[in-house]
Amino acid sequence: MCHEVVSVVEAGRRGSPDRDAFEWSVSLDSILVTRDHDFANPLKYDPSRAAAIVLLVRGNLKAAEEADIVQRFVETHDAASFHGKLVLLSRGAARIRGALRRPDEGH
Repeated sequence: MCHEVVSVVEAGRRGSPDRDAFEWSVSLDSILVTRDHDFANPLKYDPSRAAAIVLLVRGNLKAAEEADIVQRFVETHDAASFHGKLVLLSRGAARIRGALRRPDEGH
């Protein structure tokens, strides 16, 4: 399976505010992969608006190791199982968090 990967650096967006990176990812309907824990806050960055937010946690990993972890996750999970959700990935584990339910959405 082949996936297109575009980094903020390659796109000329280095140093962009987090909000801009998130909105750019949403506009591309792409998975946002990050080490920035700010993106784990669903009140600031609603994962249901994105293809997914993948947060790399725990570990001082090299870029190649991070890429391998993400690739392995994407290849072994059905996209529907994590679409619009926050995914916490580490060397040995993956946790998928559902969308935040807002009080005005009922029960």
